[in-house]
Amino acid sequence: MSTVSEKISRRTGHYPYQHVAFQSYIKNSLTSNLYRPKNLTYTDKRIIVGFATEGSSSSEEEDFTEDFSWENLQHRTEKHQIEADPTSFTMKVISSLEENHSFVLKRRLLIMAFIFRMFFIGVQYSVILPTCMLYMKKFGVGETFTGTVIAAYPFASMISAFVVGYAYNKTRRVKEIILIMNTFQIIGNIVYALPYSPFLPLAGRFICGLGDSFIGATIGEICELYPKTHRTGIISLIEFGRIFGFMLGPLLHMVIQRKRYQLGGIEFDSTTFPGLAMTCFWIIMQLVTLFWVRNLAKSIRENPDLMDERDKEFSFTDKATEEEKKLLSEENKKSRDRKMSNHHGNKEEEKPTYLNNNNKERRTQPNIFEEISRFCTGNVIVIFYLDTVLWLAQSVFEFLLPLIAEFEYGWTPFQTGLVYMAGGIELIMVFGYLYYISKRNNFRDTYLILWSLVMTLLSLMLLIFERLMPKTSQKVGMFVTICGLMFVAVPLNLTGVKSLLSKITRPEFQGITQGLYGSVCSFSLIIGPMLGSLIYKHRAEYGGVTAMLSITCILALCVCMEKIHDREDQITIETENQEFLKDLATFRS
Repeated sequence: MSTVSEKISRRTGHYPYQHVAFQSYIKNSLTSNLYRPKNLTYTDKRIIVGFATEGSSSSEEEDFTEDFSWENLQHRTEKHQIEADPTSFTMKVISSLEENHSFVLKRRLLIMAFIFRMFFIGVQYSVILPTCMLYMKKFGVGETFTGTVIAAYPFASMISAFVVGYAYNKTRRVKEIILIMNTFQIIGNIVYALPYSPFLPLAGRFICGLGDSFIGATIGEICELYPKTHRTGIISLIEFGRIFGFMLGPLLHMVIQRKRYQLGGIEFDSTTFPGLAMTCFWIIMQLVTLFWVRNLAKSIRENPDLMDERDKEFSFTDKATEEEKKLLSEENKKSRDRKMSNHHGNKEEEKPTYLNNNNKERRTQPNIFEEISRFCTGNVIVIFYLDTVLWLAQSVFEFLLPLIAEFEYGWTPFQTGLVYMAGGIELIMVFGYLYYISKRNNFRDTYLILWSLVMTLLSLMLLIFERLMPKTSQKVGMFVTICGLMFVAVPLNLTGVKSLLSKITRPEFQGITQGLYGSVCSFSLIIGPMLGSLIYKHRAEYGGVTAMLSITCILALCVCMEKIHDREDQITIETENQEFLKDLATFRS
């Protein structure tokens, strides 16, 4: 077996001592009750360590030196070879244990369960909403009450998004959280399907909304299980599930249209049967959750050996960009200048804070409100602002599309449905492309958001001129172009913002961050239809105002982009250093 130094020099010509976490590990490994390392000097095959007597007040003087060969280091890591690549941020310990495919299978089933749940959410959205107005007409209620029933779902979702994110941060129990949310969906759809009072559909939609926003737990789990280069692709797959549900939902509506069913003395028609059908679907999802979902992130934190299986099955080495290389080289220069000799606190300060006396992981959890205050910087506020503008524009478009198509151009519901079908195919192609390129290229998510803003701006500018076109054929052509642009902007926004937030926030606070994001999205889904009903006859004015907001978003993103990238790189360095030091400390002698 090649020595560590031979293996690394043969591959890269560099040695892992350039990494700050590696130097910290050396110091922790060589610290004894009597001596502690002060100055570290490196040669091609040896490490010369200057020791000082424990309790010495001087930070520079050393009492004696000792040579350590790379082979000696390899022995100290107990058959776990240290592998490093200077063009990568990922430093890992590769276990010599046999491969265990159980963990990889559990992780894949977990992602499949997330996709299934998104699929059912998409089906529910496309089945319930088209029949909701007809359902309310049976009770003779007005438009205000009908709008309240429609808004009850996103309003409850806005509340639950933050609560679920906070609960995930505290417990890391994604399985139990999803089981509870599935229960809300089952109860809510049963209540919605009972045709006895208009308040039952209202209560049912609110209860269903409480079981909607599981994105905080989802992204939090993904950040624990996948490196940042995989997240954009994984998020694209999950969002693909929802879009696929949007497309298949109308097929279910066609099956139940104009049919009546008798069950337990209750008659279900095309307006109430969707609630009963969704109840069955959510029971299926409950079974999927029971058998497929595991609290993997929690298991990894409590059993670090699982990290080995994760590393062996997936490459965690992502090639650094020029900016990352610059950051890494600057960090290495600072660490070499310090010579790792100015750590003159007590030994407890040098030990990893996440290890207890049994050498198990125990990460320190800062106060959640302190982290929120540190997280809510000007750059992050800009991200939430531009995402709100994007969601408002896209939700208004979703509201206006059938109105313009059917009332302005005289299209039939079937023709309007073809637009949605074509848009769904376009969305699937975009999500598929994002998944494809995310596996082969390390790109910035800010560029996805920027493109989404540009697409939205172009569609809004076309909306200004759509009413000015003299011929109907010209209006239709411009309207179809607007639809095409918006159907591209939506997946770029959905994937880009979620992925970016996952990379500028520490893993232990992903739940609360994504919960806040989910609340912003739900708020926009409430305001969007209300705004759309007001500006239907004033689309040109709306397009002009929202286009100006989009321009301010583009300018703000361009101004803050470098700082956002710096924040992303900073979190990457911190996370990789902690993970590397954690793995090494776990396998220390």
